[in-house]
Amino acid sequence: MFKSLTLGLATIALVVGLTPSVVQGFQFNYGVGSYLSSRHTDAEDTHIVSELGALGAKWTRIEVCYSTDTSMNGDTNSLAQLDSVPNLSVIALLNFCSGTPSVDDWGNFVDRAVKKFGNQVEAWEIINEPNGQGMAAG
Repeated sequence: MFKSLTLGLATIALVVGLTPSVVQGFQFNYGVGSYLSSRHTDAEDTHIVSELGALGAKWTRIEVCYSTDTSMNGDTNSLAQLDSVPNLSVIALLNFCSGTPSVDDWGNFVDRAVKKFGNQVEAWEIINEPNGQGMAAG
């Protein structure tokens, strides 16, 4: 996974004609198609954050997986790592990840996530590919 991410980030820099030293001075806002997730190991998240910083990325996405665990510790740790990347905005994906919760459970989860992370998140994405997660049937 690390090799493909690094290759993807390097390709983006090459496509826009930038070397890593020039990327930091890049004046336009752009994002990188990568995200942090509680489904990743800490080492994977650390590597992703390092690559985002090296490219001077301005946006990334973090996945917050549905859980009845009110602490959301994995997601808290991922967001804390992003603090090391200057001027990085976050879009949070609220996702099922496994199973389909009841409407009430999902609503409670969304409420908890927004209250906990609202001041760290610039934009919210609710459910990735809902037609593939059983949402239409529920």
